[in-house]
Amino acid sequence: MSDDTVYVRNATDQDTKDLWTWSNDFVTRRNSISKDEISWQSHTDWFEKSQQNENRVILIAVDRQSAEKIGMVRFDTDGDGGAVVSINLNPSWRARGMSSRLLNLAIEAFSQENQCVLTANIKPDNLPSLKCFQRCGFSMHEETQDLLVLKKQKN
Repeated sequence: MSDDTVYVRNATDQDTKDLWTWSNDFVTRRNSISKDEISWQSHTDWFEKSQQNENRVILIAVDRQSAEKIGMVRFDTDGDGGAVVSINLNPSWRARGMSSRLLNLAIEAFSQENQCVLTANIKPDNLPSLKCFQRCGFSMHEETQDLLVLKKQKN
């Protein structure tokens, strides 16, 4: 899927280092459920297993003009008509208004082959992520002290 300036594609082995770097970024770690830094070995093991996991889709958004990677969206399907979705922007692309575009493009691409109720788990103090998912049609499903659960019905 794409628009005039951005497209999404499946993640490949060439994305491994970028995904690892973005995952260990300070802001990403602060907003993640797990705060621990991810080792290179742990990440490469995870990525290899992810590439073989038929219930996981990792999409990379790319800027057409610069060919820079903007970020990633991951979908983990549960086999019961649902999928957990998460997003992580390349730190150099934050605060440029790209997160909603990236998420919408990724959902559109994912929905071509998967009709799922989408769930996002967000930490309550992660307002940029909360706003991004709300702009993309997610609504509050459950709220605890530690987690906001938002859902988007099947397209």
